[in-house]
Amino acid sequence: VSASSGRRNPNVSYDKIQTLLNLAFADDVTPSTGSEKVFENKTATSIPDNNAAGVSLDINVTEAITFASLSVSVDIQHTYRGDLVVQLLRDGTVVQTLQNHSGGSAANLTQTWTFRAADVGGNAAKAKWTLKVVDDAAADSGVVKLFKLAFAQ
Repeated sequence: VSASSGRRNPNVSYDKIQTLLNLAFADDVTPSTGSEKVFENKTATSIPDNNAAGVSLDINVTEAITFASLSVSVDIQHTYRGDLVVQLLRDGTVVQTLQNHSGGSAANLTQTWTFRAADVGGNAAKAKWTLKVVDDAAADSGVVKLFKLAFAQ
């Protein structure tokens, strides 16, 4: 909100603020002891165009891992990333919105986010983790190429 006009600044989006908050709190992430468990889903999966159901990729973590921080990486090839909503779910519940229509007409989303365990529902990794990608606008298409979880202990 602009102090002079009382209106919302169009150059500041929720996603930009969330990114800045994640960076600001990155120092608060408990340092890793050097031990990291990595799980990946590299199944190339098409994102349905203009479809609220979207596409979901799962990683089932069956090991009893206790973690301090979680890094979530994606490689999404898409011709208009501003069409996308990308969410991380844990056992069917949304724990983080990673992308929410930001990026405008730029192509592709290749990014890593790091969260404290408390920010993703606790420090027990054993769960069904899901990356949900929704393209809710017409005319552009894409593919999820990578969904990766790295649990730092």
